[in-house]
Amino acid sequence: MYEKVSHLPQSMTYRISLPKLKTLIKPVLLGLGATIIINVFMTIITKLTGGKDELHPAFLEFNWIQILVFVFVYASIVEEILFRGFLLNYLKPLKSFGIKIFKRKISLPVIISALAFGSAHLTLISTGVDSLFVFRIVLFATCLGIIAGYYQEKYDNNAYAIAVHMSGNSIAVLGTFLIAKGLH
Repeated sequence: MYEKVSHLPQSMTYRISLPKLKTLIKPVLLGLGATIIINVFMTIITKLTGGKDELHPAFLEFNWIQILVFVFVYASIVEEILFRGFLLNYLKPLKSFGIKIFKRKISLPVIISALAFGSAHLTLISTGVDSLFVFRIVLFATCLGIIAGYYQEKYDNNAYAIAVHMSGNSIAVLGTFLIAKGLH
């Protein structure tokens, strides 16, 4: 015998539409700022612990066109559809639970989707990169996921999450480009 589980959504709505530029500026700037802060902090930690600068393995295998397509199409759009579009929306019934960070309520669905997103980047372990590099990427992805999820939930529009993801990845790609120049 099967029972109907009433706390799960009967149907999920998913929305992606072009956001207004005025409301897009703050999420994009937060994505950029978080990326810079996390990567500066992790660079300092890496240097203090004697670690080395590393590149994401994809940057060693792909040319720059492939990297841009991978980072801005695959990562930014596909990952956001999965983690914020599907998972966050699936968990919407839990929205009333959460914590306050900087006077903003971060709901449980945002937290869970951000942790799942960050954890998905643990697959980098299998590539042989240093554990500190993996930690950097997981921390970066989790923080970016919180910002993306917050704005996805606030505007009920996945385009905000995609824009946050793209802004964070743009700084990461720029940093990788500069590291690659320094390593060669």
